[in-house]
Amino acid sequence: MRLTCKGKSVEVRLHCIDAPEYEQIPWGKQSRHHLRKITPRKVELKTIEIDQFGRTLGEVYTTEPSRRFLNLEQVVGGHAAVYEHYCSDPAFTRAQRKARKAGLGIWSKPGAQQTPWVFRHRKESQ
Repeated sequence: MRLTCKGKSVEVRLHCIDAPEYEQIPWGKQSRHHLRKITPRKVELKTIEIDQFGRTLGEVYTTEPSRRFLNLEQVVGGHAAVYEHYCSDPAFTRAQRKARKAGLGIWSKPGAQQTPWVFRHRKESQ
């Protein structure tokens, strides 16, 4: 996700989740489309850290009165998997369990879209 903060472009990696790679058609495009659809023009970024690639690892929230946590919404809709190695928040694992059980998004059929980290490692080793 790219955000503009104080006039500066910031690349944000959403904490706790791993979405399908854009090349994982149609999953990557669907995930990106959903994130764009649920993201208003103004959001709040809670920075956790800067990763080894210079991206901001963070949590993104809407600023409206019915504040929404966009990282979690991606999992709730089946548009991203929980990156369990880096996430200890039980709300994410509960949301993934429900999305998986309902067959939403990436959980609608088996494949590499359910484990983007495995897909990336296979791609890198080729």
